This record gives sequence, structure tokens and C-alpha cells, in this order.
Amino acid sequence: MKQDDIDRLFSKLETVNHSDDLTNRIIVMAGKEKRKSFARRFYMKMALMGSGMIFFGFLFLGAAYWLINDLNTNGTYQFFSMMITDFGSVVSYIDDLFLAILESLPVASLIATLASALVIFVLLRQILSIFLRYRESLKLFNHKPQVRL
Repeated sequence: MKQDDIDRLFSKLETVNHSDDLTNRIIVMAGKEKRKSFARRFYMKMALMGSGMIFFGFLFLGAAYWLINDLNTNGTYQFFSMMITDFGSVVSYIDDLFLAILESLPVASLIATLASALVIFVLLRQILSIFLRYRESLKLFNHKPQVRL
């Protein structure tokens, strides 16, 4: 097709008059679709973060139980109770006491407990930020634009 044919074809087309109501309905429907897709993503993210919270919550409980068991069996509690009851000997032999406490600390269970607590706090922060963004977006989505052409 030549350029003249294309120009002649477009010159024969008539302009279609559309109503203002149609434009408003299209904008409202587009806003509803955007709101639905945003809500769907919000609920999916919240479900994922919630399941992560449940998983790491149980992991934290198990690691805390493991840490408490290790503290009881390794004698770390006895060192801390001696620091409270016999303060004079603690001051005299502070270096040896701290070395003994460091040797008796259950490192693996302590790391597992602290790591799971860190993940829980990060997930809580993410959930809070997602929720706040969702609240702000609801304010934007509830605004109904009125378009006049």
C-alpha cells in the first residue's frame, strides 16, 4: 500500500463520538482491576510471610529449648550463680571465670536461637512495611477520578 492509499483510507473514517460516562466507566474499571491485582499480591505476600513466621517461630522455640537444655547441662548456670553469690572470688579470678564461661557456652544452640530470632524480626519488619504500603495504597485507590472531556 502506498502512502496516498493510507491517507485516503483514514480520511474516509469518521470520528466516533464517545460519552463522558464511557470514559468515567473505563477509568473506574481500570482502577478496580488495579485494586484487585494489588490486593491479590498483598494477600499472597502476607500468606508467605505469615507461613515463614510460623515456621521460624517453631524453629525458635526448638532452638530456645535446645539452648536452655545446653545451659543446664554445661554448668553455665552455676558460673552465673557463683558470680552473684560469691562476688569476692569473682573479682579476684575474673579472667579465669570468663574463660571458663566462654568454654562452657553452648555455641551451636546459641547461634541457632539468635539466628532464628533475627529472621523473625526481619519478617516482622517486612510484614509491617507491606501492611503500611497496603494502607497507603488503599487511600490512593479509593480516590475516584472524575474525567471530563
